Amino acid sequence: MKKISLLFLAILILSLHSAVFSFTVITKSGERVDGVWVSENGSTISIKDRSGVVRSFEKSNLDFKSMGAVSQFPKKSSEVTIPPEKTDVRPETTNPSVVPGAGNITEPSAPKAMTPQLPSGRLWSVQAILTNSYDTNINHNEENLDSVGLVYGAGVRWQSNLKEPALKLEYEAAKHSYSNTDQWDRISQNFETSYERHFSNRIGLELKGETSLKGSSEDREIGNEYTVEPQFKYKLSKNNRLEFYGAYRLKRYQDDPTRDSTNRFIGIIYERRLFSKQELAFEYRYEENNADGPKHDYYRRRYEVGYRIPFRKHDWVNFGFRYRQQNYHSRLVDINVENGPDLHFLRRDKRYNFGIDVAISLTEDLQLLPGYNFESRNSNDDSKDFTSHYPSLTLLYRWR
Repeated sequence: MKKISLLFLAILILSLHSAVFSFTVITKSGERVDGVWVSENGSTISIKDRSGVVRSFEKSNLDFKSMGAVSQFPKKSSEVTIPPEKTDVRPETTNPSVVPGAGNITEPSAPKAMTPQLPSGRLWSVQAILTNSYDTNINHNEENLDSVGLVYGAGVRWQSNLKEPALKLEYEAAKHSYSNTDQWDRISQNFETSYERHFSNRIGLELKGETSLKGSSEDREIGNEYTVEPQFKYKLSKNNRLEFYGAYRLKRYQDDPTRDSTNRFIGIIYERRLFSKQELAFEYRYEENNADGPKHDYYRRRYEVGYRIPFRKHDWVNFGFRYRQQNYHSRLVDINVENGPDLHFLRRDKRYNFGIDVAISLTEDLQLLPGYNFESRNSNDDSKDFTSHYPSLTLLYRWR
């Protein structure tokens, strides 16, 4: 009951958090900023935007005709106290697939990420997370064991530059605990590093490295993973981008060394920016898994589509759908035939995953991240079929 109450506590915080943004600034270039009127001073006006930053705008750069239709201009007052102006140098988040990854023990419904990467005005930043979840089938089998989960953790990040950092380092640790089972209780650790270089306005190369100790697993196999992933990025036009990537990954399992494997995959992502900065992304990936035990050898094809809708400054809604085909090289499935010999087929799985993730800023440093994930597997081995519903709620606090 204490775990479930965290959900209601977070919802209560959201319902109590409200603010009235009574003034809108629209520039001649089309930029729109909602906020609260602060002052008028000579050739500039100042407002406090939704993140709490006081911003000043030159009157000569404003579209007063458009502003008049949406804002009510207050009278000039000498009694307004102007707080020290902050310089907002924080870069906007461009990843269309950011999700609360630390709370999930299944692969999320969008490309994998650590704790959501909010913009930061500092080279160093520290964050803390608290996730409450409910899984209707935590073991992904016919048992349909439901479980309430609680995950809490903290992390630290460093970037080499504020606006366009070439080098990034991230570390995060989290404690996982679940009701009705202790199989998935653990302390996970994740360390990521990335180096990115742009050769022109269109071409960029990024090299990522990741070490995950008892981290999230898409196949219900909690182990250690070590990954190196180069990415080649090509900007087709202002609103279209291609990304090619490949990876070499080592998987290690203490409970069953036969599952230790070398995993390789390659993929391509196409991203298109639509109206109002909405983003549509398509991804295809091919993966080969070569394990010490032959029954764990397989190849997998993955097809994915994601759609991201931003609202307000750092808030968004993300929809994701993934379809995977997984074929084993030597694992056989026995099919019983009435009045005939038993037949043997190589195991073939199809998995479907649909997810919705939302980011809602409660304060400048506190975000609420509700999400829902549905997953289903259809196999020629009937004992491996399952469906799972996974709602979750994450509170993220970041010192920036």
